[in-house]
Amino acid sequence: MIFRSSRVVCAISILINIFLIVGVIAGVATLHAGRVRLRAGAMHIAGSELPKTERDAFHRTLRMARQDAWPLIRADRQARQETADLLQSRDVDPRALAAALARLRTADMALRAFIEDRASAFIVTLPAADRARVAENMERKGAASSP
Repeated sequence: MIFRSSRVVCAISILINIFLIVGVIAGVATLHAGRVRLRAGAMHIAGSELPKTERDAFHRTLRMARQDAWPLIRADRQARQETADLLQSRDVDPRALAAALARLRTADMALRAFIEDRASAFIVTLPAADRARVAENMERKGAASSP
């Protein structure tokens, strides 16, 4: 009887350890795969219904654009941090806040324009039917996010 209960305890212990090991592996994989996500979601979604080869090429184009956009990403993050610091300060200077928000807006727009320019350069090379799919997806995305 003692052997039977010790086997059950051992089996439960092994299952818990396997569960924990898989959880740690999944967590590490998530951290390593935690690539920088830009607000290129609309562009990513716009290409989601392209045929597989074109979709893969489109996603590759977006990835390369993100890699090339690192200076813009750094400027955007810096502007965002400066704005957050100003908002968290004890006394907020309205002029300094307005200037920080203007820098943040400019950085956001520059980054978005860079990604969209790269995406559009790829999209114009697609056949008319595929461009129509991209347009439909962009319209759907725009309608879903409209108030």
